[in-house]
Amino acid sequence: MESFNLLNFALLASLYTCITVFIAVIFKLRTKFGIGLVFTGIGAFQFLQTYLANTITLEISSVISISPGTIMFHASLFVVLLILVKEGSNKARTLLYAILFTNLFLCAIQYALGYSFPRSPMASLFNSENIGIGIKTFSLGTLLLFVDGLLIFFLFNKISKLNIPFFLNALVSMSFVFFFDAIIFLVVIQGIDFEINLVYNSVVKSLLSSLVYSSLFTLYFALFEVKKSLNFKNNSFGDVISFLLYRKQMENIQKKLEHQERVFSDQLFYAESRFRVAGEIANLGYWKYDKHTKSMILNDHIMKLYGISTIDFNNYVIPFTDFVERHIPKQEKEEYLKKVKSIDLNKAPSRTEIKHKAIFGNGAEGRVLTVVMAEKDPKSGQIEVYGISRILEAQLIPN
Repeated sequence: MESFNLLNFALLASLYTCITVFIAVIFKLRTKFGIGLVFTGIGAFQFLQTYLANTITLEISSVISISPGTIMFHASLFVVLLILVKEGSNKARTLLYAILFTNLFLCAIQYALGYSFPRSPMASLFNSENIGIGIKTFSLGTLLLFVDGLLIFFLFNKISKLNIPFFLNALVSMSFVFFFDAIIFLVVIQGIDFEINLVYNSVVKSLLSSLVYSSLFTLYFALFEVKKSLNFKNNSFGDVISFLLYRKQMENIQKKLEHQERVFSDQLFYAESRFRVAGEIANLGYWKYDKHTKSMILNDHIMKLYGISTIDFNNYVIPFTDFVERHIPKQEKEEYLKKVKSIDLNKAPSRTEIKHKAIFGNGAEGRVLTVVMAEKDPKSGQIEVYGISRILEAQLIPN
């Protein structure tokens, strides 16, 4: 074939091979140096691939031509697929956002420099009609790459439902993405007339890149990557929105928090139940003293022991003076109050035991051991006073 250029074909094959080897190396090294190595490598592709796509074309035959920039661009999109398959949608999405924001920032810098220094080499480089790397091409190309990434996510997930091998899935989904990108970039962004030769050349380039990269990266997965199958169940357009907005990740976090809240609530209820049962078995009552209102806040069991009704005292709160008047025998009050007043409530930590007689709800008397404790709250710095009351053995003495 006279029209077939063997030298350009050899150069094309070497470009595919070198780019694939480079991506395979940095992708493999992500396990040692982190995924940032892959992000940096692909980020370095962006300007060069745009420059080459507008300046150099390899003529393979009279009907087939492809730019080295196109080959690098297709490789960048394949990296998005590799990260999606091996690292999940979160990191693939991060790469797309990183490329989007970085390239748009570079566009802004490019515009500012060209506007401020219209005769500088920088301005002539970006605004030359021969080179044609204008802000429009670079910025719209960046947005198109972002849309391509969403298509990869959607198509690969969709085709995964058929349970076909990675090679076939990548070949079909990436061929469509490459063709879509070529038509939009050439016709919409660069304004080239839509002709049958354009469609034919775009189809050939898309199939060629997809076939080469799918074959080489399938081989790479088989030789160097640990087998890891991802489960793609959701294939609706809403999942693309989730991919774009991190919605799925937020939903998973919310579900996890709700589950942990339920588990914690169940454990707390179980612990409270055990504490309550243990208190009833040991005849223990718990209370807390409010120094400001000089009142006692009682739990259910101590109210039951002393026969205190929530009708008489709302919210389990009873003034200390009322408690002494109702539940300490007259002959014991003076001694009891003397012991209570001897406790320094401003000293913490402290622990004081008081044994005293008490009048219970059924009118009987008994002996009670009350342990008064004071501790400083680490957050507020306030001293909290609380205690435990236990009826001693052989305690109930009828009147």
